[in-house]
Amino acid sequence: MRLFLTILSFLLLAGCGGLVVFERDDGEGGAGGSSTTSTTSTTTATSSKSSTASTGSSAQIDPEIIDVNLGANCMPKIGPDPILGSIVVRYTNQGNAAGSLVIADAQILIANPMEGWAFPLELSPTSSGTIAAGAVVDVEHAKVTTPGDASFICSLCGLDASVTVRWLKDGGEVSDVFAVPLGCAF
Repeated sequence: MRLFLTILSFLLLAGCGGLVVFERDDGEGGAGGSSTTSTTSTTTATSSKSSTASTGSSAQIDPEIIDVNLGANCMPKIGPDPILGSIVVRYTNQGNAAGSLVIADAQILIANPMEGWAFPLELSPTSSGTIAAGAVVDVEHAKVTTPGDASFICSLCGLDASVTVRWLKDGGEVSDVFAVPLGCAF
């Protein structure tokens, strides 16, 4: 019976635009990597990074998600993609040449100890743009309409979420994660 309910939950949630993620809780509370904490007047958020970028380039761009302004529009009629807003990324080029990063993928992950849901995000612009050597540039990436049905996210309002963005650079990748509660408008 438990297996049947697990499969049924997966099929129902996947059909609603969310991807159900079942994981074993190792008690560590998340992925490794460094972490920093930043506080705004309304939200405490945690950012953690991992990097596997190649060092063959003289541009060394470090992306950091510094603000997440995403929420779900759950007003009377919920559309297939109620997720609206943007994220702000600070790009720091510590190298001695100009360079850029291209967004490979982004998602919102909402999880509890038993299950999780991943909602893909499409962002614009899709790259950092050219970052000069030694420069620090903040870029706002707006969330654009994503194919599929993500309306199920409106049943997850108020839960802790994390926004993950992964960038490609010189055959490697750089990623950042920003934790924030999911806000919704009803």
